[in-house]
Amino acid sequence: MTGPVAPVAGGGALLLWITGLGTIAVAPLVPHLHHGLGTAAGEPLSGLQLFFSQGVILLVSVLAAGLVTRSVFQGAGAGARPPRTGQGLAWAAVAFAAGPVLSAAFGEHGALDATMAFAPLLFAALYLCPRRPFPEVLRQLRIILRCYVWGSLLSILVAPGWAFLLPAQGEGGRDFLGLGWGQFMGLAPNPNHLGPLMAAALLVEVTPVGRWRGRAIHAAAALLALTLTQSRTGWICAASVFFVHGAWGRTVLRRQLLTVFGGAAALMVLMAAPVQAALARLAADPMYGGFNGRTLAWRLAYDEFERNPLFGYGPTMFSPAHRLELFGTTDHWIGQAHSQVMQSLGASGLIGFAGLCLLVSSLVVQARRASAHTSGLSTALVTLLIVACTTEAPLRALGGLSAAVLLLTVVWCVLLHGTPFATSATQEPSDVP
Repeated sequence: MTGPVAPVAGGGALLLWITGLGTIAVAPLVPHLHHGLGTAAGEPLSGLQLFFSQGVILLVSVLAAGLVTRSVFQGAGAGARPPRTGQGLAWAAVAFAAGPVLSAAFGEHGALDATMAFAPLLFAALYLCPRRPFPEVLRQLRIILRCYVWGSLLSILVAPGWAFLLPAQGEGGRDFLGLGWGQFMGLAPNPNHLGPLMAAALLVEVTPVGRWRGRAIHAAAALLALTLTQSRTGWICAASVFFVHGAWGRTVLRRQLLTVFGGAAALMVLMAAPVQAALARLAADPMYGGFNGRTLAWRLAYDEFERNPLFGYGPTMFSPAHRLELFGTTDHWIGQAHSQVMQSLGASGLIGFAGLCLLVSSLVVQARRASAHTSGLSTALVTLLIVACTTEAPLRALGGLSAAVLLLTVVWCVLLHGTPFATSATQEPSDVP
């Protein structure tokens, strides 16, 4: 049986490599956000840039389709189906993906778009491939995330004006650190996209599985990138994991010590004059009382849900056409509901919300099953993802290669390859941490 299974397993590794490195290669072409314009700045891709971006996405799609097709034909043969875990999670993901499709097909706005098939196809291929030893998958994820981390930090030297969210002339920008640099975006189009991904990269580095040289340096680089984002979403994600979940240490003493030292460090930061000045500006800002304007996005999304409780507005909610209808201009800062719950309710109605609840529940269950074997990484990553869903909508706009797709790919692979049952049939005892 190992004969026909091995090529597919290798195909799964290849798919992960192409997805991760392809995301990094395409990232510099993606327009970045800047103050003074509510949407991503820059002209649409054209020429060689468009050809390269579409070529990478097509390569991922073709490889994923080939792996899905081969796995289906192998499964039809007697005794050819490899052992898999996470079937409940896979069906929950199908239910979640069905929400936008049904909303687009039967709702009042929007039609089915070919890009909607990209994420289901990618994650189906990663699921259908045979499981590999968790240390092997973790090593691959570490290399991919290190490339993203160091590529982002390199952009500071190569293109600092592009790498930071700089305030427009006459406008104040967020500057908690007092450096005058603005918010760090790196290879991501938005600081709030980079923050959770850098928190995930930090978690992957500090997980005590495998022995790789330079882990402290790479962890420090991820922490530096996370800090420079000045993204409250990213910071809250990291704080939720390290101070609530406790994935950094397995003993009560280590958790207590880290809590004490972390609290002391936080007090020292709050005593810094630039931080106090930034907090004072926030307190005086009328948007601060509305969660930096997010309450407006929440209300608008909920209004669409009330208009069509079953299907919502459709996947094109807060698209340029919808923003023009709401605000009279397409250049408005609201491009999403800034909450995955409100995004699902407003865009897909009760059908989308039911799929979201099922997916989150399955993520938690699968994370708990894999927690011991992954040294807490699975539960830490799911905690991070759930926290990110409170102020952002990371499960939307997955029609191509992006920071959100890479983050979900990391979570998906850790959950699928990190369960004891998944590795017991293929992993030698010496590989188990």
